[in-house]
Amino acid sequence: MPSWFPFHRSSPRKDALALDLPERGPTTMPPNMSEIRRLDVQHFILRKQMGGNYLAPLTHPTAILDIACGTGRWAMEMATSFPEAQVTGFDILMPTPTASLGAGIAAIPTNVTFLQGDARKPLAFADGAFDFVHLRLLYGVLPAASWEPLLREVVRVTRPGGWIESLEALPFRTRQREGMAQIIAWFSDVLRMRGHDPIIAVKLPVLLRAAGLSEVTRREINESQHIEGEIEQRRQSGSFLIESLRGPVVAFGLATAVRFDEVATRAHHELMGNSQQSGFNTYVTYGRRD
Repeated sequence: MPSWFPFHRSSPRKDALALDLPERGPTTMPPNMSEIRRLDVQHFILRKQMGGNYLAPLTHPTAILDIACGTGRWAMEMATSFPEAQVTGFDILMPTPTASLGAGIAAIPTNVTFLQGDARKPLAFADGAFDFVHLRLLYGVLPAASWEPLLREVVRVTRPGGWIESLEALPFRTRQREGMAQIIAWFSDVLRMRGHDPIIAVKLPVLLRAAGLSEVTRREINESQHIEGEIEQRRQSGSFLIESLRGPVVAFGLATAVRFDEVATRAHHELMGNSQQSGFNTYVTYGRRD
């Protein structure tokens, strides 16, 4: 995977390494344009690798839910692709969707709505309200104990015959050089110690079947080369991961401050020199509600 995909999944937040969704009331996501741009580029890379915004065999959805909608880019693109559908973006922080306009979207589609809510709690939607429910990169913000309750809720709000699709990364040292390999190993350790499951990506097929889905399919997303913005995206995400990990790694006793700084310097050199070989493996899992 050509992006490092640290703990943020879609929405930028300063407290990301807390690895917990903060208790907040409705608010607008801070318009940090560089971070929004980075996350939108991450979205463009994923879309390129997938060959579109989804893999489930959709036909003519009329109601779509995007859980943890982040910048709102995916929801707006889906609203544009399916003008007859009502698309709902759901997140604990409200996006500033105008910040993600452009690249084919001139204005916020009239058939998209953004709602504030906490995915750890029961979803405030009626049974069978949606034809398609989408989740992306929650592995670093959703506690391990919250996955099964959330998936039960997602199944509840999906109509019979509707589809649920989840995209998650697997944060392990695969094909990285020495510095980033250690950073990623520490990241996985921090996730576990914070109560998160770094291998949720490989567990999702079983969890989705247990939640009541059929035709469950998992696909690994292959790397695409020469995507505009990919190198800078990798550098920014990797640097963000390194800088944010220092405090937790030292606090948890995984390394001394001196040891962390030595590894961080090596990892930064790898990022700047483009000598890291790959990012996280990424999987899309989808299934149909009976």
